[in-house]
Amino acid sequence: MSPACATLADVVDPSPHHDEILDLLRRAYCHYGFALRDEDAGLSIAAAAAKRDEVKLDRIVDLRRAVHQVAESIHSVTKKEAGHEDGVLRALLHFEPEMSRELREHIYGRLAATQQEFGLRETTQPLRCVTRGAQARRQ
Repeated sequence: MSPACATLADVVDPSPHHDEILDLLRRAYCHYGFALRDEDAGLSIAAAAAKRDEVKLDRIVDLRRAVHQVAESIHSVTKKEAGHEDGVLRALLHFEPEMSRELREHIYGRLAATQQEFGLRETTQPLRCVTRGAQARRQ
């Protein structure tokens, strides 16, 4: 392939933790895990929102984006992105005993950097997902 035809995937090295992150998140019982499993199952944004008790479409988009942002080691640019990055990283902490030492170090490093840079609450507690549906619409 000529350099002029290279895609971003050809130019950017994939995260060394990509597969491990996605494997762990597929087992997570939180909105990030649900979003990934729905995407893996081929559900459209609308179908995933309907399945998740009418969660707003833009919320499903944000959840899927956040999962892939963390898996691909893309740093947040906005505070909204940082909030989701923090959430995905903390969701992964439920699997800390199972993850590689390198991934554990990566997660704690990203948490510290993201929380400090964007003024987020500094915590390394695993994510507590109360709604399991991520802001479902109320009737």
